[in-house]
Parts: sequence; C-alpha cells; structure tokens
Amino acid sequence: MRKFLFGAAISMMVCGVAYAEDFIVVGSTDPRIPKSTVYSAGQKIDLPRGATVTLINGAGTLTTIQGRPGGVVLPASARPADRTDHFAAIRALLERPQARRTFGAMRGGRYGDEACPKVSDLTTIEAILAADENDCTAVAQEAMAKLAGGAGEPVAAKD
Repeated sequence: MRKFLFGAAISMMVCGVAYAEDFIVVGSTDPRIPKSTVYSAGQKIDLPRGATVTLINGAGTLTTIQGRPGGVVLPASARPADRTDHFAAIRALLERPQARRTFGAMRGGRYGDEACPKVSDLTTIEAILAADENDCTAVAQEAMAKLAGGAGEPVAAKD
C-alpha cells in the first residue's frame, strides 16, 4: 500500500496540477485568439495594445479585457454560489460549427423555425443554452454573438 501511495504522490508531482478552466473567449479583435479558447483566472495572455478580448465564465458573466504592452493578466473568476456552472454547454455551443439555414422543407428536426425564440428574447446565458438544447442552434449562436458584442466597458487587467 505504501508503494502505491508513494507512486501516486510522485505521479501527481510530475504531472502537475490540473488546468483550471475559468474563462472562454466569445469574441476577440486579435486573430491569434479564436472563439472558444479557454483560459484560467490569473493567467497572463499576450494581448497587444488596442486589441480586446471578451470572455465569459461558467456563470455567464461577461468580461472584456483591453490589451497592453507586455500582455495582460486575467482577473480572478468569482462564480456566484447561486449560479449554475454552464461552462461545458457554453464551450460546446461555441465550438459547434455555425448552423446553416436552408430554404424549403426539412425533415427530422424537433422544432421548426417558428418554434424558436427571437434572438432579442435571449438575453441570459440560461435562455441561450435552453434554445440550443431545443434545436435552435442558429438562433442560440446568434444570440451568443450579440451578447458578447454588448459586453460593456472593458475592465482594467493587472500587469
């Protein structure tokens, strides 16, 4: 048993600590930082002056960071205890290829276009993810892009 515990302790030290996933990129003016890139809180990223990146955490809180010479350090991620963590669902929505709309009859979908909510009605991350779960992926992706575009004033990042 001691050998097993010793081996487990050594392997944990060699492998390092698990990577914390706190933020997902939902918008960026820097082409080197694509959507759905994942960062941890406190991580330093190379974001040049004039560039911005919009991040979302698992609770659905948006943060816009402005670049500085030498890069920026991302803020701490405070997830409110009363909010559900939607990190995996947000990441899946962003990584899914952009939904295409087709004209004419389509078979096999659970809902038609008339059953999908309007983009303007999807104002929270919970509503966007619910629309995605109900086969309204194109509307959900458009609402996520709109939500990311209206993230508000950029926050000052640590040096």
